[in-house]
Amino acid sequence: MDKRIILAVAGSGKTYHICKELEPSKRNLILAFTNQNINNIKSELIKIHGGIPKNTRIMTFSKFVYNFYILPYESLIKSQFSATDVVNDGVHMGNSPPMTLKSKSGKSYTNPSYVKQKYFGHYTKPINKHKYRYYVDKFSVLVLKTKKLNQKGTDNVSLFFDKLYIDEFQDFRNDDYRLLGKIIQKFKHVLLVGDYYQHSVNGKNNSGKPIDKGMTYDKYVELLQKLRLEVDSVSLSQSKRCPANVCNYVSNKLSIAVESDSQFAGDGDIIFIKNCEDAKQILNESTIIKLVYSGAAKYSFEAINWGYSKGDTYKNTCVILTEDFEDIENDQFKCKSEITSNKLYVALTRTKENAYILKKSIFDQVKDEYLL
Repeated sequence: MDKRIILAVAGSGKTYHICKELEPSKRNLILAFTNQNINNIKSELIKIHGGIPKNTRIMTFSKFVYNFYILPYESLIKSQFSATDVVNDGVHMGNSPPMTLKSKSGKSYTNPSYVKQKYFGHYTKPINKHKYRYYVDKFSVLVLKTKKLNQKGTDNVSLFFDKLYIDEFQDFRNDDYRLLGKIIQKFKHVLLVGDYYQHSVNGKNNSGKPIDKGMTYDKYVELLQKLRLEVDSVSLSQSKRCPANVCNYVSNKLSIAVESDSQFAGDGDIIFIKNCEDAKQILNESTIIKLVYSGAAKYSFEAINWGYSKGDTYKNTCVILTEDFEDIENDQFKCKSEITSNKLYVALTRTKENAYILKKSIFDQVKDEYLL
């Protein structure tokens, strides 16, 4: 049995490692959570192998579940939920109705559009009297709730592929994580890569098991070992992207251990912007990518939200801080929110050279000049 997960750091080459280790002659299945991940994987495969190997399939997890579980066994689903008189019209990419909503006063109330799990309408959006579309965010729970579907689908998948690869494993939560765990058990050869400290940063699938309140890195490792995975925290422990000074700053301020790989990483530093004049100079420099906590589209300069920059690499960056980090230069500073800290970790580790830091108090003095 060859089942491993590599817990990596930002810029260590997670996607490259998967693509480099892949054997083109084998029947490989590569899964990731987002389309951005999939595009990065395809690009790396082309660079390394000259193209996408013939026997290799690359899919988002949602596409994989739809094609290998839902479509082939739809009769099983429709029979259990007494929905044999309606026709599948594809997938609804929007979110399914939540169980509760909040009024303007902040009071919670039951959502009249919510349908309980025991009914077909929990998993599907009616288009008209005869057609429906599956909610994409309900794929995994539908598989788990339909009798025999998980077993049949997973048995079928393991016959089609020799090895399973999963990129950005930390992005899988709740029912996606539960279903993935069952799939991992079925495969004899598995390689997963992920960065624990990049969980909860990408805007979607940000909550729920296995990373609940109170979860720590060590507890996460124990959880992975229960899936009978060999946990490797060494192979990708050095960043090939970030300069040593940036890595040291992240390690000291955010308590996230990151080392720089001097063989690949260049020189650079963390540079705090001290006044409005310097702030304007950096904000006006188009070659420096601005990373903001949220609302990137409202500025005239090119900006990306911290969380959405995950997977990106830039020569130089300007990270615009929130009020939570106003005292970050103090020796005793500690971020109160793990999720916010993770997002800043992502933002700070995008640079190959310098990361300019702009505090909110200074940015607020010049911000109006850059609002669209």
